[in-house]
Amino acid sequence: MQMTSKTAAIAQVDPESKLTIEQLQGGLPAKLRKHVTQKMVDVVNDTEDGDFREHYRNNVLSFTNVLQSGKFKTMDYVNAVKFVSFKLLGDGNTLAYSKTFPERYKRLVDNGITGKNIASYSTAYNRGDLVNKIM
Repeated sequence: MQMTSKTAAIAQVDPESKLTIEQLQGGLPAKLRKHVTQKMVDVVNDTEDGDFREHYRNNVLSFTNVLQSGKFKTMDYVNAVKFVSFKLLGDGNTLAYSKTFPERYKRLVDNGITGKNIASYSTAYNRGDLVNKIM
């Protein structure tokens, strides 16, 4: 059985190691590889929970087929995969949103936005095209 570049990219990642630019590029369509930045890789690697980081990293490498259409920014993809990864582990929309975008969530809270309105933001994000394609 021949491995695809995506399968090979996942297979070469040690569960304890951090993601590299080369590994992420290996899982992406050729036309998107040039858009991979250290910041994108850092978003994945800076996840504190090691078990979640492994789950998230594997999802980033697995769901790359949604980028085939070429209409999504790669950084948006990395964030959407993080959101979906939290949701797949059982978090609701608002909790997944707050974990994916902690600065944005804090800004909403600091600006006095009610929990109901924050839930509206997280629901809107959950209904977005990119998140739905990943799900």
